[in-house]
Amino acid sequence: MRYNIHIKFLFFFLIMVCVKPSLFSQMYVGNDTLYGNEWIDFSQNYYKIKVSENAMYRITGAFLSQNGININLIKGNNFQLFKNGKEVPLYVSSNQNSLSASDYIEFYGEKNGTEFDEFLYANPKKEMLNPKYSLFTDTSCYFLTWSNNLGKRFQPVVNNINNPPTKESYYFEYETQVFSNSHSKKYIYQSTDKIYDSRFDKGEGYFSGFETSRDIKFSPTNLNSSISESNCIIRYVSRKDNNNVSISMNGTSLSQGIKTWYEVTEDTLLLSSNLLNSGANLKITGDLGVAFAALKYPRNFDFSGKSFVEITLSASATDKYLEISNFISGSKNPIIYDVTNNIRIESTLDNNGLLKVKLPPSPTTRKIIINADNGLKTINSIEKVVFFDITSNLKLDYIILSNKLLYNDGNGINWVQNYADYRSSNEGGNYKVKIFEIEEIYDQFGYGIHRSPQTIRNFGHFLVKKLTQKPTIFLIGEGREYITARTNAELQDPVNETFHLRHGVPLVQIIY
Repeated sequence: MRYNIHIKFLFFFLIMVCVKPSLFSQMYVGNDTLYGNEWIDFSQNYYKIKVSENAMYRITGAFLSQNGININLIKGNNFQLFKNGKEVPLYVSSNQNSLSASDYIEFYGEKNGTEFDEFLYANPKKEMLNPKYSLFTDTSCYFLTWSNNLGKRFQPVVNNINNPPTKESYYFEYETQVFSNSHSKKYIYQSTDKIYDSRFDKGEGYFSGFETSRDIKFSPTNLNSSISESNCIIRYVSRKDNNNVSISMNGTSLSQGIKTWYEVTEDTLLLSSNLLNSGANLKITGDLGVAFAALKYPRNFDFSGKSFVEITLSASATDKYLEISNFISGSKNPIIYDVTNNIRIESTLDNNGLLKVKLPPSPTTRKIIINADNGLKTINSIEKVVFFDITSNLKLDYIILSNKLLYNDGNGINWVQNYADYRSSNEGGNYKVKIFEIEEIYDQFGYGIHRSPQTIRNFGHFLVKKLTQKPTIFLIGEGREYITARTNAELQDPVNETFHLRHGVPLVQIIY
């Protein structure tokens, strides 16, 4: 669905960065105003690693060496890894010494979520339709670096299972279905045609599409029937006022209520686990569309032949002892990662293949990763990134933002550079010009997340904040709505090669 079929931006579009940006255009975290580049130390080397699925990842010393990193000069405990501006813990096989070719670094990698998208909404909890599916990309970026500082690490804990406490009989499994085949956008007026506001407003995001009834089938596995409590969580948007919405599970009513036009609702509904003994068929009726639905149910520690598992365990003031069956262990004892408390434990396997582990107390709910050696994913692509310290030249007053694919017109001519040279000349205004490639801006002001307009917002606000005078920004590239450049197939379309994402749907070039 496209909202501005007849709207196309000029190839060259000139904007001035305003002095007083709109309230919701910057990133506010608590009392801090962020630009997305606070984590960067310009004296260090950085290498970018792209991740598009949740897994434990391994980077070998040999691979780092092949990509120009002299591992003989770097102690293992000096490596650091950053995602979304925050350091994430590593496990380094040679933490006290330099790495050899056979050494390795391991980390828990997560695909891109909606944490960065949230800054585009005035009130994301109530307005963002689908918090489980990014508007722009599934790919997140991790930045590997090193310094004289000690990096964040998973701390090893000995798995002492002598005289363990009573084993845990269940945990709460989340079976989640995320819908992304359609896009929702609230219109603000309708006469002959609908008129849309380009701001990110309530009900905007990817979802199932509007319909009057939807059945969502879950498959609870290894259900622990001794625990009576389960939950169903569903998030949806209403298409009309006075919308009578009802939700049931296996024919048993769970909820009924009246919803308003484009109201976003997330219901957490209590249900009896006994209701799930014969399966779980969730039915929702009303004129609406579903973003996601999840079933939370008690499951035995039986993992049905998996070699990588993510689970959530409740807080505990005492040790927890787990016995896990039907986990494919591979050639080595599986490793347990507590990614909340930065703990790494090598599990114990008995002669029957039963995996045993004792976890230390945790003051909070924690995420646990259980990973077999054959469940690891090996990093085989890495890219060196060079960040430019804008504060090293505060007198810049003309910024060109473009795409490297435009640096050669096919005949060896770089018209982008030619235009920069012209603007630097007396005839062109004698500006102090700097060209930035869009990938540089994604990395430096958007944590490497591609295609989010929040990146250019951050960039613009940083320029206004730091430069001596308000600069002119010249964007060279064609505008695209984000809904035309989300999937791999859309990104492979040649018309999307040299675009910049403008703000919102339909396209606008509002202040960044």
